[in-house]
Amino acid sequence: MQTIINIFTISGSILGIIAFLMTIFSSFHEHNIKKWEKLSSIIDFNDFNDFYNGVSIGIIYTNTSDKFRDLTRLIRNNSEEVQFKGLAKKKIEKLFSKILSETDKFYSEVQAPEWDVWKESREDIERKINKDYFDKKFDTHQEFSKHVDKSIENASNSIERIIALYREIYSLANRLPYEFLIKRI
Repeated sequence: MQTIINIFTISGSILGIIAFLMTIFSSFHEHNIKKWEKLSSIIDFNDFNDFYNGVSIGIIYTNTSDKFRDLTRLIRNNSEEVQFKGLAKKKIEKLFSKILSETDKFYSEVQAPEWDVWKESREDIERKINKDYFDKKFDTHQEFSKHVDKSIENASNSIERIIALYREIYSLANRLPYEFLIKRI
């Protein structure tokens, strides 16, 4: 009889601890969901797709570029908007670090003279691939075309990697607390 009482006591204690931890973890989860909502109000997946589509044809549109720059500024400044909690925090911080690394690669690729600033002549376009630069630099159309395509491809690949990292942040920010525990087991 005493053994049965001890089993129920231990079971009740374990369930109480689990309930207490789930309460704490659920507040972290709610916090992370709110943080994600703030981030996605700055730049969402549609904006990223528009950004990618523009870059893939050699154009950086001002609207999406501004949103992307706002995101990277928040990450670099470690602003409140990018402060996640709980089990997702460290993973998301690593992903933000990777986003900054890819951002640096992207911006080093889209610099003059390969990419020209266009804001003066068209407000909706920030930068555009400078085909004149490549035309003057290379003798044949084949070399010209190859280098233009390579520059656009490098910039597009960086944006693709950033989008994949951003999707991973979305996944982590919206993951329920017990999902982290199950993944560790």
